[in-house]
Amino acid sequence: MNDDLLHIGRVKSIDGRRATVVLSDSGAACGGCAAAFMCRKSEKEDTITVEVSGTMPEVGDRVEVRIGGNAEWAAILYCLVCPLAVLLAVTVAVSLFAGAVAGCVSGLVAVGVYFYTAYFFRTTINKKHRIYLIKMH
Repeated sequence: MNDDLLHIGRVKSIDGRRATVVLSDSGAACGGCAAAFMCRKSEKEDTITVEVSGTMPEVGDRVEVRIGGNAEWAAILYCLVCPLAVLLAVTVAVSLFAGAVAGCVSGLVAVGVYFYTAYFFRTTINKKHRIYLIKMH
């Protein structure tokens, strides 16, 4: 588990097999990640909702949230590399046939469509990365 990202937090609420955790480390594990700005929400408190497969924690329990599967590299790929490739490819392709303004507008629209699609398929993308919830004593 050396490649895992680690966050510390407290369980805020439980809904079925899902636990919402308020992160208390303010993203300390994300300090070296180039895509951290894409993960951080504009909320007052950073929260993450985790599907729990083992023993359910209780509200108020202090827990570790571990995200495995090279999540840092996947975040960089999905949030930086792919949108840049889409922007460049669409802008250049459309600019060759319809002019620079149409190319720029098309590139920006294509990036918007990319992020909308990524948001729509976020559950599928998230399933590729293991998220562990470990109760701390």
